[in-house]
Amino acid sequence: MRWIVDLDHTLVDTDRFKEDLAASFAACNVAPEQFWATLRASYARPPHVGMHGIAKHLTLLGLAAAGVTTPDVLRELTARTRARGAGLLYPDVLPVLQRLAARGDSVHVVTLGDPDEQRLKYEASGLVGFCASYVCTTRADPATGKAPLVAAIVGDGRDAVNINDSPREVSAVAAQCPKLRHFLIRRPGRPEVPDGPWVVAPGLDLVFTTVVDR
Repeated sequence: MRWIVDLDHTLVDTDRFKEDLAASFAACNVAPEQFWATLRASYARPPHVGMHGIAKHLTLLGLAAAGVTTPDVLRELTARTRARGAGLLYPDVLPVLQRLAARGDSVHVVTLGDPDEQRLKYEASGLVGFCASYVCTTRADPATGKAPLVAAIVGDGRDAVNINDSPREVSAVAAQCPKLRHFLIRRPGRPEVPDGPWVVAPGLDLVFTTVVDR
């Protein structure tokens, strides 16, 4: 069986990553309050609208980040993320991935975001050894971003499962892969969602039980 899995808020505790990101900016003399005050606004700036990027965040900060370069922040972030390692993952992730590996199933990570940041999350957390493939898109519209990437892996979706925390992305994938089963992950603190072409689950362990032990 093929398992298509999102990265942020599904495998990776993105709030922890943002803490490391804030600490990395702070190590480069950007005040934490300045970082947090501009974080969300940075998503709306080009290029790659809808996601964070160190370079465009520094541009938005302006004088508050005078003299700071993207490599400066990325170097700090890389050190912190590697030090955190598997602690970047939700507690249920590695046990489920180990069970999938024992079954001979394949796991494919399809993610949206800044290529440097997403690759860092994927590699530093130790996911590499459990995944058959990894692909990152910067297209925020899931109909032209994630959905075609998922379709390229699963075809019509037979003998495959899609796991994601974004209703918008799941809906787009469902439109292109009609036979694919969808699970919408709702980690603690995430907002409730309306009904849709998915089964809501609080974590990967319940998805595994539902699919494998049914």
